[in-house]
Formats: sequence, C-alpha cells, structure tokens
Amino acid sequence: MSASSSGVVLEALGAIQSGQLSIEEVLRASLRANPGMKGWLEEKLARSKDQDRRIPWVRRQLKLSESGREKVLTAARRKFLRRRDVVGVSWGVKYTGGLPRQADSLIVWVRKKKPPREVRSLIEGPFQARVEGVRHTVMLDVQELPTGTKQWGTPVRPGNLTQVRVGDKLGTLSAAFDTGDIYFSGHVAKATGRQVTVLLPGGRSIPAGVVRRYRDDEEIDGARAGPLQANDIARATRSPVRVRTLKSSEHDIGVRVITVDGERRSWIDALEAPADFGVDGRMRSLIRLAGRVTAEGDSGACVLDDAGRLIGFVVGSADKHTMVIRAEGVFNALQ
Repeated sequence: MSASSSGVVLEALGAIQSGQLSIEEVLRASLRANPGMKGWLEEKLARSKDQDRRIPWVRRQLKLSESGREKVLTAARRKFLRRRDVVGVSWGVKYTGGLPRQADSLIVWVRKKKPPREVRSLIEGPFQARVEGVRHTVMLDVQELPTGTKQWGTPVRPGNLTQVRVGDKLGTLSAAFDTGDIYFSGHVAKATGRQVTVLLPGGRSIPAGVVRRYRDDEEIDGARAGPLQANDIARATRSPVRVRTLKSSEHDIGVRVITVDGERRSWIDALEAPADFGVDGRMRSLIRLAGRVTAEGDSGACVLDDAGRLIGFVVGSADKHTMVIRAEGVFNALQ
C-alpha cells in the first residue's frame, strides 16, 4: 500500500470513529467501485465465522504465552503500583490521538492525568521485561480512572429483553439457571430478603422470590434470587450457553451487549480495568468496552462474544465507556 493510500485509510478510520462516516457507507461505496471486492469479502467472512472479531485498525505484535503475559503484568504492577497516583495496571489497547492504535499494551491507570510540567516523575514507555531469557518491549499508555454512575436499571441461560425490579430500583436480568436461580446487579438488589419482580417481554410482571445473596463492593456487583418457575425462565431467557473466561491476550475482541432495547455491538478495549462510580464506590478488575453502548436501566445486561458465549454483565458506564464484570466471577462469588 502506498503512503498516500495509507493516509486516506487512516483518515477514513478516524472519520468512522468520530461518526462522520459509517462503516456501511464505506463498504457499499467500495463494492460499487470494485466489483471484485465482493468475492474477497465473502471469502474473508466465511473464514472468520469461528473467529473473534478484533478491533480492525490496531496493531498487534507481541508474541507471548499466557504465562509470559502474567509475568510481564506482575513486573509492571510491581514497578508502577508503588506510585501514589496509580490505581491499577492491566493489558489493553493503547490510544493515540483519541483512537485505539496498539493492542498488547500495558495500561497504567491513574486517578487524574496531569500536564507533564506538574508531574514530578513521568510514566514513560515502552516497558522492558525479561521472560524466560528473552527481553520483550511492551508499549505503555497512561489512562485516567474511568468515572461515572452505575446504571440502575453449568449451562447458563442469558437474560433476554427482561427487566428486574427490587423496590424502586430497576435493572436487567443477567442470567438464570434451570434450578430457578436468577442473577442480576447487586446495586439493584441492595440487601438479602427483599422481594424480586421480573418484568417479562410484553410487560407481564411475575414474582421471582427473594434476594438470597448479593454483593456490591470493589470486586463483585451481583445478586442471586429465586425461585423463578421453569416456564417463566424459558420466557425470560435465551437458550443455554457456555461461559467464556477471557485470557489477557483477548483484550480487543468483539462483543454483543443484550439490552432490553435490543442487541448492541462493541469491542473490548481493556481488561482488569478499575472504575470510579462516585457515591456507588470504586470497582477493580472490570472489562471496559470501546464506547458507551448502554443506558440507564441496562445494569446486569449480558455481554456475549460473537459465538454466543457468555463473557459478563454490564455494571454501568464510566466516562465514555460501558464497564462489564466477568460472569464467572459473579457466579463463583454468589454460589
């Protein structure tokens, strides 16, 4: 690709990211201008059906095993978490000029980004780490702690267009099991013993027992209630799916967020991310999505990969991003 073509591609990606152009517009124009592109596109789509979508315009160059990545992350945390302004370190995508550019980067989370002149010691990259005798160079990106508000709002059955009400709080049904147990957001539940109502698609309200267990703290935001009758579980959920546990290298894959208003698509752009929800407290080890794709009442909405496997549940929005908690963490904590 020539330098001039590369420049046009980068400009187009920037325009798509900012909303000036839509991906559909670009694809339709490309197919009209180049009829041969249709065959190429069909071949690519057929090949990628069983593969995760990745943020298309980022670079990936780090060749490290999962255990190697853990060693690099441990070394980076040992170095940076000693600083008072640093609240976390995780794998993610490095942003340049407001756009995601480099996967396999280390994100250093700080409470507040300051101008270089106000910082006594700058956090500068790249980060050098030796793993099994080989030196690896990893890009660094300093990002501000996401802040915002939580959104009220075995095989596992993801929730489907169904809401949960506890008192005056409304959230989204996260998941259910054939045992009658249902899961939703801990900040909607608030306490054990409270009556739970499920609002099925179409508006029908049914009792769903009481809150049996809940947590709403720095690590877990989830609640378990029930029982919900088997025929009502079938109406409130999708078909059973497997839970997917993400590896640290899977910090830029495509996801689908299932809200009561329908399905929304996004990408993961950071794992193990912290967030500050103001009066609702801070959380750590969340999954951050590229962009804010949820609204008030979407707390608990399930997040699936493109193959339909369950990844996690929406906690809330912080700045311009939707924050998600891992599904396996919620299930393990509330057993």
